Amino acid sequence: MYRWISGIVVGVVVLAVGAGCGSGGDSSTVTKAEFKKQAEAICAKRKKEWQSSLAAYEKEVTDRKAAGNIKVQTEIAEGLLAKNMLPALQEQLEALEELGAPEGSEEKAEAWLASLTKNVKEIEENGVESLVATTFQDFEKQSKDLGVSCPF
Repeated sequence: MYRWISGIVVGVVVLAVGAGCGSGGDSSTVTKAEFKKQAEAICAKRKKEWQSSLAAYEKEVTDRKAAGNIKVQTEIAEGLLAKNMLPALQEQLEALEELGAPEGSEEKAEAWLASLTKNVKEIEENGVESLVATTFQDFEKQSKDLGVSCPF
């Protein structure tokens, strides 16, 4: 019985090590066309989730008759930010980091991700207030420089 268990353990270790080794190629770069396609899909997913959150915000403000009540509006916005918007933004950042960089544009991609990371951290730390103040202009400009449409 112990041989059987140790055989399974050895097999799992071998698979884990093999999976970590990969195919030997550099997976940190992708073609520019593939990068553009995947990055835009990632950005579109986040944008769709944000648009849905904004529609939910407007509906809840109306349902709670909170028009003009800044305290209630802020409460609603903070809830949606924590529940939907920030997780969507964090998922976008993680997916873009996993995507890699387009061939020949590694430095631009690093700066692009650094800009988005900075915005995410600011929103994590300061909530709705920083969401309004954070413009994402640098990120959008860097997106264009990489040939990607990633509007906020």
